Amino acid sequence: MELPITENPVIQLEDDEDDEDGLDSKSIEEPKTGRKKPTVEREGNKMIPERIAAGFFDRLERTKVMPKFVKRIIATSKPYIPAIAAFLRAIGVLFYDLYSFTMPVIYQNSNPQIKACLIAFIGIVMVFFGGSFMFLIAAVEAYRISGWEKTAKFIRDLYRNYREVENEDLMDDARLASTNKRGQSKEANMTDEDYLNHKVALILSVVRPQQVIDACSGISAGFFAVIATIRIKFAEAVTLGVSIGQMFEKFAVVTLVSELEDLFGKYKNWVRPIISYICRLIGISFAYSLYRIRTEFHSATRGGHLIMYAIGELSGLYKIGIDEKDSKMLVQIHLLKLLIGIIGLISQLRFGYDVYFPLNILLAPALFADWLLGVIVGMS
Repeated sequence: MELPITENPVIQLEDDEDDEDGLDSKSIEEPKTGRKKPTVEREGNKMIPERIAAGFFDRLERTKVMPKFVKRIIATSKPYIPAIAAFLRAIGVLFYDLYSFTMPVIYQNSNPQIKACLIAFIGIVMVFFGGSFMFLIAAVEAYRISGWEKTAKFIRDLYRNYREVENEDLMDDARLASTNKRGQSKEANMTDEDYLNHKVALILSVVRPQQVIDACSGISAGFFAVIATIRIKFAEAVTLGVSIGQMFEKFAVVTLVSELEDLFGKYKNWVRPIISYICRLIGISFAYSLYRIRTEFHSATRGGHLIMYAIGELSGLYKIGIDEKDSKMLVQIHLLKLLIGIIGLISQLRFGYDVYFPLNILLAPALFADWLLGVIVGMS
């Protein structure tokens, strides 16, 4: 007997009446709809991105309007889909856990000491390793200036929707894992494509559409505004570098052209373009180095500010309050911030700003975010 295949993409969760007719699972033939049996086994009580990705590519492969060369590419890349999906899941879980840990500490103020220690740790990283997070620090500063609170609200909205989907998914997994009288689970008879359809229908039924759309629109608008801000800063550095290169070029033309033209002989027409290109490259590199030093000093001084803020919180100085007329105390605090910033800048210039083991493991999400921002800025 063949299992009935419905046209509805959502797999029904109710027990089938045919479960009681005593049929053995081996007697069930493979559906004649072109769908494939599950290729990824179930692990744990979580939505499986591997199965969802495999189901998505199965659907693409079965689409009639899909060009043949695209289908060949899909067929070639399918063996790598589970590994890629697992890698993306690991990154998503890492950022999710990081957000789940940091946001309650920052916004709920449940433990001021933990919050102060977290701020002090961020300040120390910025003081001594700020150069490794050049793009990330620039993005945070741009967000802080252009209205971070709205973006934070949108992120919290998405987080709440994700938690609701996660809770519903756990209950749905329990229903799918339940077995009938023959010991078969509902998920056992699902293809990867059926699993994809079922989970997509689950997500669409749980999330709040308008809230999610507004949050995604707001986050994307703020993100591209930040990218544009960073691009402008780098464009300024490039413009300054080209101007410096032109000044180098004037000096090089006077001192080197005649000797190099004699050296190149019949290829002397290449001398001036090569000198121009090299001088501008040197100017851009010099301007970029100045920009990086400026960024390192900014991160070091900002880190010093965070360290002094954390010290004030832990020591109770801010609870007591500082009178604005007590200029001596304020001057000492600001001088300490500046001193910490100078020490951090000298340290980064002298020893570099690379993050070494085991700190690079702890800061892996921030390093990945900085690298991704650099890629996006370079490609945009």
